[in-house]
Amino acid sequence: MKSQVFTEFTLTMLPATGLFLFLLLFIAALVWVFRKDSNKFYEQLEQIPFNEDQIRDQQ
Repeated sequence: MKSQVFTEFTLTMLPATGLFLFLLLFIAALVWVFRKDSNKFYEQLEQIPFNEDQIRDQQ
């Protein structure tokens, strides 16, 4: 079965398959970044440098 799949898989299909997988990954990353609740998460992340300075000053 495995050898039959490889005999029908041509080299021109390899770049197309790689492009398709990369496109799916790129779209998934865009959906993850621009999802509805991501704004709160990124607002917390952007405050991390300021919070670390406050913690150092308190010690």
